[in-house]
Amino acid sequence: MKTKKHQDCLKSAESNKSKTINSIFNSGTSELNRLCAAEGALVFHESHGLELEKVSSLGSDNTNLNVGNNHSVFSLFNELIPRLIRGNCYCHVLHNSVKHGNNHLLFDVEAAILKIYSQFCRSSVRSQELGKYFEFVDQEQIVMKYI
Repeated sequence: MKTKKHQDCLKSAESNKSKTINSIFNSGTSELNRLCAAEGALVFHESHGLELEKVSSLGSDNTNLNVGNNHSVFSLFNELIPRLIRGNCYCHVLHNSVKHGNNHLLFDVEAAILKIYSQFCRSSVRSQELGKYFEFVDQEQIVMKYI
């Protein structure tokens, strides 16, 4: 797909080699822009002498690039590199896991935390044992206020 906008995108990627690969990917959600982002990434790799055969994983931290099964940046790269593994940001994976997993818990997390807190706050012996545990794991014990 070679339109004027597409060619301008490629020229921009070639002329601005000092830009990071992330700045190339910050484009709109239209299919043309996603194709430009994929083409721009390819131009970036080729212009910097990076061999696509050595790429094992591709991660994109942008909704505009992750959307679509046929024209996402990953699917377009996967056509060139069939063994490519989809990489994701571990923080986003953890966040999504907790967000969606919390809906399926069989107990109330807030109630469990309050019970654990009350277990230690009502007994000075238990509080001292907890303090010893924090010393053992070399962490500072911080009492957080519940509002």
